[in-house]
Amino acid sequence: MSAFRLYTGVVGFVFAAMSLSPNCLLAGDPWSLGEIEAPLDAGTVGIREVVVVKTTSQFKPMVAVRSLAEGSLWWVLDEGVFRGPNRYEVGVRFGNEQTPTGTCFQVTVLDAKDAASAKKVRAGDSWENLPPGISYSHVITVFTGNNPKATPPIMDSVPATFPATLVSPKPGSTAKRAQSVSWALDVPANDRPSLLVRVAEENSPWWVQSSLRRSTDKKRFSGIARIGNLHTAPGTQFLLMLVRPKSSAAGAALQTGSVLTDTSDYHCSPEFTLTAK
Repeated sequence: MSAFRLYTGVVGFVFAAMSLSPNCLLAGDPWSLGEIEAPLDAGTVGIREVVVVKTTSQFKPMVAVRSLAEGSLWWVLDEGVFRGPNRYEVGVRFGNEQTPTGTCFQVTVLDAKDAASAKKVRAGDSWENLPPGISYSHVITVFTGNNPKATPPIMDSVPATFPATLVSPKPGSTAKRAQSVSWALDVPANDRPSLLVRVAEENSPWWVQSSLRRSTDKKRFSGIARIGNLHTAPGTQFLLMLVRPKSSAAGAALQTGSVLTDTSDYHCSPEFTLTAK
């Protein structure tokens, strides 16, 4: 096969995949103060990548990612860090070890022109479509390739399961779409479990929620659990669970908005049920 035919085949694959979504060719907001420098549009990414943003905003930009699979949502990731003037970096996870090569994702930068706009977007937010009133960069499309990188494991020093109690709301109660949750558990001072949520249906994936906050007495954790979206039917049941990674590689997978289909690399708390209002 000639190099030209290979190139056109790859480009054709990318644009065919982009056609899966009617909203995938998004030009962005002309007032956006940020643009994505890496990865490149229509480029290949590994499972774990760093998104590099060039921005002139005085506020931290937020990166949102979604898969082009049917029904996928935009997820706002955890905040990144500035790496010099106008350069901002955010760690992103594209799928997991089971994600097929060639799976397409979209990435955009959400930025704010003022303090009021900055409060509209928080890590862990999810939307079916990018909301109006928020500036966003040109949306790039990337697709997954092979990722040969491996992270050395850390010592496995915690039990296979650990006790935890959902203090608020009470297990079995109803919950809002953005539900405040509080947990009681006793773990080492430098340990911070991650919160997972999924629909209480067979084979439904776990969604990684925003980072939990630890209380001053070190025995309480609090945060926000995303219980469905605008289209979730009232009465839909969800499962909540805390996890602790068995290795640094497993820990790196716990990015806000990421999906887990296999929790064998994690120590897990009991599961608790909440019902969507």
